[in-house]
Amino acid sequence: MRPLRLLAGALVALVPLSWGLACGSEPEGEEPAALDSRWSRWSASEAAWGEMVEVEKRIRALEPDLAALSSEIQELSFPGHRTRGLFAETVAVLDVAGGAAAPVTGAEVPPLDAHLGLREAQPLEPEARESAGSELRLWQLPLARIQWFDHAKFKLVGGEFEGEDYGVFSGKVKFTGRARLRSGEVVAIRAVQDVVWRRESPSPSEEVWRIHAWSTRGFEWIRAATPFFEETLARALRDDALLARTRTSQHEELVRTWLADPTGAQVPEHFFAPSMDRHPGLAVADVDGDGLDDLYVMARRGRNQLLRNRGDGTFEEIAARVGLDIDGHSAAAVFADFDNDGDKDVVIARTLERSLYLENRDGRFGAPAAGGSQGFPYLASSLNAVDFDGDGLLDVYVTTYAARMVGSRRAPTILAPFLEPSDLAQLLRLSSSPEHVHVLNFFGPPNAMLRNLGGGRFEAVDNPVLRTFMNTYQAAWADYDLDGDPDAYLSNDFGPNQMLRNDGEGRFTDVTAETGTADVGFGMGVSWGDYDEDGRPDLYVSNMYSTAGKRITQRFAELDPSYKKMARGNTLFRNEGERFRHVSGVEPPDLLVESAGWSWGGQFADFDNDGDLDLLALSGYYSAPPEYAIPVDT
Repeated sequence: MRPLRLLAGALVALVPLSWGLACGSEPEGEEPAALDSRWSRWSASEAAWGEMVEVEKRIRALEPDLAALSSEIQELSFPGHRTRGLFAETVAVLDVAGGAAAPVTGAEVPPLDAHLGLREAQPLEPEARESAGSELRLWQLPLARIQWFDHAKFKLVGGEFEGEDYGVFSGKVKFTGRARLRSGEVVAIRAVQDVVWRRESPSPSEEVWRIHAWSTRGFEWIRAATPFFEETLARALRDDALLARTRTSQHEELVRTWLADPTGAQVPEHFFAPSMDRHPGLAVADVDGDGLDDLYVMARRGRNQLLRNRGDGTFEEIAARVGLDIDGHSAAAVFADFDNDGDKDVVIARTLERSLYLENRDGRFGAPAAGGSQGFPYLASSLNAVDFDGDGLLDVYVTTYAARMVGSRRAPTILAPFLEPSDLAQLLRLSSSPEHVHVLNFFGPPNAMLRNLGGGRFEAVDNPVLRTFMNTYQAAWADYDLDGDPDAYLSNDFGPNQMLRNDGEGRFTDVTAETGTADVGFGMGVSWGDYDEDGRPDLYVSNMYSTAGKRITQRFAELDPSYKKMARGNTLFRNEGERFRHVSGVEPPDLLVESAGWSWGGQFADFDNDGDLDLLALSGYYSAPPEYAIPVDT
């Protein structure tokens, strides 16, 4: 059983939180679900397993040291008095050299421009030298130009032991930082270094690791006159109470309450397994038809807000006035003219409540006189307004997600309030079948296509291709095959994504295999855009880029290749007609848009108004409240 336990540890390193969502324990006393038998179909030598475990243990043990370096470099001293003890008495050094930074150019890495920023490489010393640890000063020249750091982080991305006694560890350390120069310019910094630690034992009971070599292999920054984006919420919301409310998450406050007293805290029903799959959303739309974009801010707990654009850079909150102060459990919203009367109505995708359709009647939103939201699903994650059948009325496609609930041993009880009995029975059959594979093919609740019948009435379309039983975080529609009707791409978590071709007359075909777009991973977003301007919509998929996952999975040749793909990161697919080609990567000549962390909802848009499409990819998952955070993420 030892290899199975170690492989479980490798998987935790690959997907530390997603795995817990799918089949981990929860505070309500559930046991972890069993690891899939797929893991036991291959084996590796005990030595290979042992090597992997020792490397991961060493990387984890060195993380506090790197966190200390990350903190102290922000004082513009590297190393400073607090971290000098991390270095040996004598250190082999290859440092940044004197001289001006050189622009980074070439066919594979084109330079940016003065508006966006200039990419520059700092020169490096030609050869290593020795320095006394007590006198060591690294990166003095670039640090002398910096006034302050907004962000700085050293991260150990890989390494190996040297020698049989595991006494020397050679690792690759990456640095990312954002800083303000004394000139007033801003810089985004990336550096790579090889670092060698050696074990020292001051006493038989004490083990200390110190840095004996620090070799900077690359130091680049992008230098710009001003930041590309600026945070302006305090200027946009002049009312202090509104600003405080907008910046406060009731769910986060509940998390703080529970962390302070896990056994005695009073938390709402559905706080754990059901609510962990839920995420609030934001919609941008000209809700009142005055030509200005307004903001609809949705909440997991608490009431939604509608921030009306006043046209002078400020906003006022009017949700209650217009009937949009929905009480929580809201994941997404689309404002569009569903009844063809000239103004924008809204569909709100909801999670632990039924999704809603509300008509705009003279500026106030309410349920339609007929039809309404009957048949709209719970457990929604995103939605689209799309005229899939070409009848001139916008239909609604709602994706759903419930991985944490499906993975619970109490799934039948937890899911019952949110699914029709027939759908629940189908989901339970699928999730207990051999096709249900943890992480690689994890079934979920059905998506829903709601055909617009007019007059505020919608009906659910019984199409098995559209009603796929997966955990779909997001769908996006575009006419990828240029035949005149919209097709769909589904970004599924814990499984392969899906391309659904619209064949007309309500018929859809799953053409994922034919188009080469399965993109197995932790799908958490999708966007269509013609980035190469050839007239065909291309595809950008948000997944998870994990250095730990890549590091671990690459050690084992016998491992199912699908697991290796799941740590690769985001994917850019170029539409080449009948098939799509994977054109992204982490090294030139691939397009460098994969390494975007734990990514969500990456989007094409022309952010710099130069006429071509750019990409913005959000990333992150959970940051513990500072009072409960620990130095090393578990």
